[in-house]
Amino acid sequence: MNVIETTRRQSAQIAVELIVACLLFLPISILGFSTLICQMAVSINDRACRDAARIAAEASDYSAALKRAQAIIVTHKTSGPMFGPVQLDTSKFIFEDYAGTPPQNAYPYVSVTTTMPCTVPAYIRLFGETVSEPKSVNFRRTYTFPIVKLKLYYPAED
Repeated sequence: MNVIETTRRQSAQIAVELIVACLLFLPISILGFSTLICQMAVSINDRACRDAARIAAEASDYSAALKRAQAIIVTHKTSGPMFGPVQLDTSKFIFEDYAGTPPQNAYPYVSVTTTMPCTVPAYIRLFGETVSEPKSVNFRRTYTFPIVKLKLYYPAED
């Protein structure tokens, strides 16, 4: 075997290794990018839901709490090719103040649920997601906070 044949074999081997490495790197890169997009969407949705629940817990009635939560969700407006806007699920909005007189061992609370659609380059199945269409994931988050400001009704004194 002469030097030229050895050099050609080494060059061919390097080319094959480079092609295999590129073929393996591409799916791993797409998977990593998809995971990053999902993590960003979960973080945005989590922050928006927590802020909405926190501000709603400072209201004194249902309508004020809902308006406050909706106003905070508007400030977290994020949309683009990968993320949809954060949406407040009003059907799951709970403001339980027990009419100012909570039973024993029960505390007034507000519960807020938000959803955020996210489109990823490659479909990944993650915990806590529901599939609405291929490559689209809806992240849902619920926070419950104790109500801070209540209208308290004291019994009339005789």
